Amino acid sequence: MNNNFEISIRQNLSPTEIDMVSKLFHAVSFAIDHPPLGEHRWLDLVIGGRQAHYAILASTSKSDSHLVGYAQISASRSDWAIDLVVHPRIRGTSDDPSKKLLSEGLNLVSQSGGGHVHWWVPRPNDLDDELAKELHFARGRDLMQLRCTLPLAQNFSNELEGFEIRGFETNKDELEWLEVNNQAFAWHPEQGGWTLEILRSRQKESWFDPNGFLIHEIQSKIAGFCWTKVHRDANPVMGEIYVIAVHPRHQSSGIGRKLVIAGLDYLAKIDTQIGMLYVDSTNKAALDLYYKLGFETNHIDRAYVFDAQSH
Repeated sequence: MNNNFEISIRQNLSPTEIDMVSKLFHAVSFAIDHPPLGEHRWLDLVIGGRQAHYAILASTSKSDSHLVGYAQISASRSDWAIDLVVHPRIRGTSDDPSKKLLSEGLNLVSQSGGGHVHWWVPRPNDLDDELAKELHFARGRDLMQLRCTLPLAQNFSNELEGFEIRGFETNKDELEWLEVNNQAFAWHPEQGGWTLEILRSRQKESWFDPNGFLIHEIQSKIAGFCWTKVHRDANPVMGEIYVIAVHPRHQSSGIGRKLVIAGLDYLAKIDTQIGMLYVDSTNKAALDLYYKLGFETNHIDRAYVFDAQSH
């Protein structure tokens, strides 16, 4: 490998550096037809990150200093996440900084006490599998992106008769929603453990629509929700079931299925042509539900895992 790049590590990026990273993300997104960084961690980058957060930049050593690679290290409650973004022009070449960026990331995790690390890769290929093996990552979770045409080919709206839903009420529902979300996702490294600050940051996003944040109550308490998100920059416009959950005390009651149908119905009514969601490949019950509703697998994102020792 020709190390024709310089590595720099930051905990906070300047506006100029964020702009450089954004341009790199745009180039990669165009090449793989997929955002190279999940939204949660993109917001970590933009708003300054969590308590344990690092950005690693790989730039050419020429005088014009061009950003060719980026890695982001984020800590959750018990795990670490590494995201790797390398310009498609040099990915797989002798100038590819991927190995160096990942190695630096693992070293930072070890210096911060070590722990279980997820390296998330959108649309993984042989290069990713080979690099994971070289750095002793094991294959972890596969996250499937499913899509369907809207409105659904089969009419399921009759299942919603008597099923009451309402939109999210800002400055009223936040704390109760957090309680339901965090109980439903107690096992989940990304979606569990949300704080009011995290929720408020999503509410400030341009795509946030309280009318598409559907709430179902039982005895005036939130029993489940379906939070939708519209990707208006997609062609055709795509509507995502962004987060969906049922309070643990109401699981296996059929609420989840009705919330999915209600969410897709809402997206169809606002002229969204494609429905989309993510689901873990091991969640057989959810996959069975989604396939029966008309979803099909579009692609897979993969997590490679590594246990970093403290040093």
